[in-house]
Amino acid sequence: MSRIAKITEEQEAQIPYYIQKWVSNASGETDIEEADKAIADMYADMGLSKPKILHFDSPMSCHLALAMLKDSQLGSQLWSQLRSQLDSQLRSQLGSQLDSQLGSQLWSQLDSQLYSQLDSQLGSQLDSQLDSQLDSQLVTIWWTVWAGYYDYAESIGVKFDKHKLDLFTRFTANIGFCLPFKDTFIYSLKPTKIHWNNGRPHNPNGKAVEYADGWGWYALNGIPMEEWQVITPIAELSLEKILSVEDIDQRRELVRRVGVERLVSAGKEIDRLGDYKLLDMRSVYKRRTPTLFLLMKNPSVANTWHCEGVSSECKTVIDALNWRKPEAMKKIPVSNEGEDWYQQGDVCIWPADALILKELPCILT
Repeated sequence: MSRIAKITEEQEAQIPYYIQKWVSNASGETDIEEADKAIADMYADMGLSKPKILHFDSPMSCHLALAMLKDSQLGSQLWSQLRSQLDSQLRSQLGSQLDSQLGSQLWSQLDSQLYSQLDSQLGSQLDSQLDSQLDSQLVTIWWTVWAGYYDYAESIGVKFDKHKLDLFTRFTANIGFCLPFKDTFIYSLKPTKIHWNNGRPHNPNGKAVEYADGWGWYALNGIPMEEWQVITPIAELSLEKILSVEDIDQRRELVRRVGVERLVSAGKEIDRLGDYKLLDMRSVYKRRTPTLFLLMKNPSVANTWHCEGVSSECKTVIDALNWRKPEAMKKIPVSNEGEDWYQQGDVCIWPADALILKELPCILT
């Protein structure tokens, strides 16, 4: 079988369709009959009898049901076997077939255009959030990314084992969250609604992801938020409470909500350097001593600012930037002739053999 080295312009134009197809599949009405059949077929493929299948409106409802049933016959965990079945017998074999038929240049093209966007919207955003909300490893949304990848690959002529592809696709298209056991399989229906903004879960007026029973979670531009951080009217959000939020991503989104102008107007500017400002926010905290924050503009995301607390001993923006560096980095002299270094949140990255570093970082996003 010859390898596919290049896709046509018409085929490339179809990539957004497949991205939207599988992103859209993450929410909406669940085909319960198809989901139950996919589960039964998956068990049969593993040589197991059809389990008792229970479905509920949300992952949280699944966990509540499990708590009620935990003293019953659900003692034999199946998850590791199911994960192994999908990873080694289904997904890896499908991936091997994909690999054998695509040229390296086409692999790279599909990775950058198709996989990366599906992964950022489904794999990274929804899968990780469900994991953190429920502290579980029973989320299968990430597999949907691969289902979309294989779906597109088949459309451009890649030949798969039809049985395995059909089994993998039907299962991942309908089962976003599950609690599998040898004799019982519990799964959740899809979210009824996912609110998106630029490919990220986002809803400034309520839950970003909603299930039929009312459960869900809040997010702003893909950042998981607490309920009060989203539903509290902007006029009632105190700057002191915002600046006291420990999570830097949540704090950034709260600053975006209230507007950086309000933050700046409430503080006293101590120093400015480019898009950096050192602000004394003692009036917000009602203190007599300096309460300093470094305000930094995000160079890649429009109208986005980061605000980080720094030592009251800082007198300039450069002092504040140096104060936030790791101890080993503080020992390296700074100059405009120095080497580039990078910063994202509290993480700094610099060349191991650097003798001089530039004053300002290149901020990663």
